[in-house]
Amino acid sequence: ATTEPARRVSWQTGLAVAALVVVLVSTVFMTYPAGMSHIGALLEASARGLTTPQAGTPPVYPLLMSAFYEPFLWLFGVVGLVLTLRREMRFTDRFLAIWLLLASIASLLFVGASAAHALWLTISLVGLSTRAVTAALYEDDRRIWDFPWWARWLVAAVSVALLAGFSVALQAVARSLAEAAPLNGAYGIEQVDPVGLILVAMALMFFVVGFFLASSVWDRTTALRGAALGFLLFGAVTSLGAGWNAAVPNFERASEPWHLQATTGDAALLRQTLLDVAQRESRGFPTFPLYTTLADDPVVAWLLRDFADVNPITTDAEASGQPVVLLPDVGEDARQPALGGNYVGQDFVVQRFFRVSDVSSSQALAWWLHRETMREGAPLQTVVLWLRSDVFQGVEE
Repeated sequence: ATTEPARRVSWQTGLAVAALVVVLVSTVFMTYPAGMSHIGALLEASARGLTTPQAGTPPVYPLLMSAFYEPFLWLFGVVGLVLTLRREMRFTDRFLAIWLLLASIASLLFVGASAAHALWLTISLVGLSTRAVTAALYEDDRRIWDFPWWARWLVAAVSVALLAGFSVALQAVARSLAEAAPLNGAYGIEQVDPVGLILVAMALMFFVVGFFLASSVWDRTTALRGAALGFLLFGAVTSLGAGWNAAVPNFERASEPWHLQATTGDAALLRQTLLDVAQRESRGFPTFPLYTTLADDPVVAWLLRDFADVNPITTDAEASGQPVVLLPDVGEDARQPALGGNYVGQDFVVQRFFRVSDVSSSQALAWWLHRETMREGAPLQTVVLWLRSDVFQGVEE
C-alpha cells in the first residue's frame, strides 16, 4: 500500500523532478544564478562527447581501461553476476546488473570518454563482486563432513604463492618476446625465454594438481572457495600496485594508458633551470623579466606560476635582445629565432603522447604487465629556453 502512490508517478514526472533538483542544487535554490552556466557547460560537454573523441584514445576507452587495470575485478564481477542469475536476484543485484549493461553501452556510444569514465564500470563490478566474495566466505552448515576452518585459507595461501610465481615467470616471457627480433616477419617459440616458459607451465600444472589434491583431501567446494580467496587477495595486491605505479613511478610516462598524454620530467627540469637563472640574475627571487609566446599554455603557465615578470608576446621579434625567452620548438630547420644577438638554447620535451595502435602484438603482453614498450611516446609539446650569451655565461653548469 505504501508503494502504490509511487507507482502512479509517470517517468515524465520523475525526469522533471530530477531536472528541477539539479537546477535547485546547482544554483543553491536560486541564490547563485551563475550555476545555470555550469549546467549548460555540462550539457555541452556531454553532447560533444557523443560526436568528438579525445585525441589519441582508442575506441571503447573506459571499457578497455577497466579491463586493463582491473582484470580480477572483472573475473569476480562476472562470477558474481552468474551466481545472482542462478539464485534469487534481489533489487540491488538487478540494479547493479543493469548499471553494468548501461555502462558498457555508454562506453561504446560516448566516444569522448576519458580514462576516468572507467568508474562507470568499476563501481558496478565492485557491487557484483561482493556476491562472489560472500560465496567464498560462506560457511555451509549443511555439509556432511566437518572440515577444518583453516582448509580454505591454506588453499588460498598456496594459490597466492602459485599466482605470484606464475606472474613473475609470465613477465619474463613477455619481456623476452618484446625484445626479440622477428624472423621472416614472425616470432618463433625459440625466441621466448625458455626458463620463464617452463616456469609458466609448471605453475599452471601445480595449480591444477593442487586443486584436485585439495578436492580429494577435503571437497571441491572448499578447494574452489580457497582458490577464489587466493585470487581475491592476489588481485587486491596487484590492483593496488598498478594504481600506485600509474600515479607515482610512471606519472611521466605516456605509455601508461591511464594518461596517453603525459607531462614529462623535462617540465620540472625546465622550472628548475629557470630557478637557477634566478639565483644569478635576481638573487634567488623569480623576478627577472621573462618573455614567452606560451603564456596561455596551461602547462607552461603552471611552471611559471611563481615568476612575477612574465611578458606575453606574439612574435619572436618582440623579445629581441631580452635576457630570457621561452618559445615553442619549431623544428630543426628553423632552430634559431629572430632574437638578435647571441643566444644559447636548450629544448625541453614537456609533453608526450602515446598511441595504443603503436604497440605490436609481441609487445602487448609486456606493455600490460610492466609497461615496457619500444617507444615511450612521441613529443607532443617541446619548448626551447633561450638565454642571452652573457646570462648563460653567468650560470654555473
